[in-house]
Amino acid sequence: MITYRLLSRTGGRTDNEDYVNARELGDRCCFVAADGLGGHQKGEVASRAAAEQILSEFAAVKEVSAKSIRQCMEAGQQALMELKRELGHRDGMKTTMAVLMMDRKKAVWAHVGDTRIYVFRKGKLLARTKDHSVPQMLVEAGELTEDQIRGHYARNQLLQVMGVPWDGPQYTVAEPLPLKKGQAYLLCTDGFWELVEEEEMLACLQSSKNPSVWLSKMEKLLLGRGRPEEMDNYSAIGIYVG
Repeated sequence: MITYRLLSRTGGRTDNEDYVNARELGDRCCFVAADGLGGHQKGEVASRAAAEQILSEFAAVKEVSAKSIRQCMEAGQQALMELKRELGHRDGMKTTMAVLMMDRKKAVWAHVGDTRIYVFRKGKLLARTKDHSVPQMLVEAGELTEDQIRGHYARNQLLQVMGVPWDGPQYTVAEPLPLKKGQAYLLCTDGFWELVEEEEMLACLQSSKNPSVWLSKMEKLLLGRGRPEEMDNYSAIGIYVG
């Protein structure tokens, strides 16, 4: 059995350019988390448009697979590019995206940008998506450590997003992971993960009986840091496999 909770807040901003949602179809489900870029509500439009197209495309695919999630990501990108042309926006209207699909046997995910997916089980972090960003690139080059990404001056410089022309797929697709009881998944935008470290995510998870409690505990940590008026939008989806 899969249980989940969605969370999305404006933080200290006027508009919420994040977008999270889920769709259940029989024994299949799809979760999306996106962080729009562009300001003046352009990011808000971009994140919603791409994510809703992905959820719509999910209804058309017949299985949870790497092929299906690629189809959904391509559909989201195409829809966003067409919307930009219709509105006459050459710049702005871009978004990050994290997509997680599940059925009774497996999970598969894809992402572009720095909206992340975490997988936990038995008190351990099993997997985390790697950001398409300058700091992550520096980590891969051995010039930074993972824990230095959060405070890096170029953390918001993204190398790959939706809403710009693609010569080829700009997203990363993970290998399908067998679904097992006790797994927990977290999709979250950078406004969330920048203020809650992985060890804290895990500690909150271990003392939470359901996804609602888990997200509430992490949100409490997040709100206790920094100045509220300077906070970015923050959003997350917590998922338990029972």
